[in-house]
Amino acid sequence: MNDLSGFTKSAIVRGSIQAGVKPHVKLYGARYSNPILKQTPGLIGKRIEVSIDLRDLRFVGARAESGEELGILQASPPWHLVPHTLEMRQSVMRLERSCKLNKVKASDPMITYADYLEKHGTKGDVVSVHYLELRKFLMDRDEADRSRADSTPCEKPADEDNAAPHNVSSQATKRG
Repeated sequence: MNDLSGFTKSAIVRGSIQAGVKPHVKLYGARYSNPILKQTPGLIGKRIEVSIDLRDLRFVGARAESGEELGILQASPPWHLVPHTLEMRQSVMRLERSCKLNKVKASDPMITYADYLEKHGTKGDVVSVHYLELRKFLMDRDEADRSRADSTPCEKPADEDNAAPHNVSSQATKRG
């Protein structure tokens, strides 16, 4: 990646065949992998070149030292959901280390960060650039989700007519 939005760096492939840990690389607090890398245990302990797009750290490009393309690696949870910049991820990790941001395993750190910025990220009428960027990312994602939902026909499951109502448990527990 040679444009102004990114850079390349070398990363060591981690993993262990004996321990059952699939090959991956660690970058900026996240594990990255894809099906190709996971199927290539011969790369464990070797360096690969990673292309990083500073505008969206969810994905990075990868290439073996031999020049063989390994494809796009995806960050593992919780960093895989909301687009975010390197600067945002570093801010989240810094806030987590200083215990100003609670790390919730099941939540997306970018959503938690946006909530934090809503409460603490304004000075007078000035709003954090990170907050504005995150809100734009979230709005774009929501719009894309709505577009997909609108273009996908909704099919009724074959046995839906015979299915039990979803809110039966509260009545069942009152009886027994």
